[in-house]
Amino acid sequence: MSIVRQLIDELRSYLRIETAISHQQGTYINVGEEFTLRVTISNTAPIPVVFTDFTCGLLRSWYAVPIVNGNEVNYINPTLPETELRSNSSMSFEVIMKAKATWIVLPPIPPSDPEPIAGISIRAKWKVDDSFYILKNSTAHANIVPS
Repeated sequence: MSIVRQLIDELRSYLRIETAISHQQGTYINVGEEFTLRVTISNTAPIPVVFTDFTCGLLRSWYAVPIVNGNEVNYINPTLPETELRSNSSMSFEVIMKAKATWIVLPPIPPSDPEPIAGISIRAKWKVDDSFYILKNSTAHANIVPS
């Protein structure tokens, strides 16, 4: 594996995407109900790393669909609250979703494995000039003789 590929993989590992249901109508989400999905993007870099110029995409699944202005849509590009994300920081956004299907047949028993409700992708640039400096040392040499 090349050094560049290793660096990209390492940087990618610092970006985390976590999701949680921040609002729902009852104990369980029923087919046909709306609920709120919170998406949190974190920069977990242990060293100074800054990500900028984020774009985000959220894709519906078989089980749930995003709602925008009261309409069901297949894909959204949510506006993110921050333009850059420094080490050990995070940002969140929320999306209203509507449950469309379930893989269980006997309500109200929840499935042992939750349904996949959305695909989320994040793209960001690495702000190199804020991350590190290159330092190289050298020693000067000269022939010095007694006078």
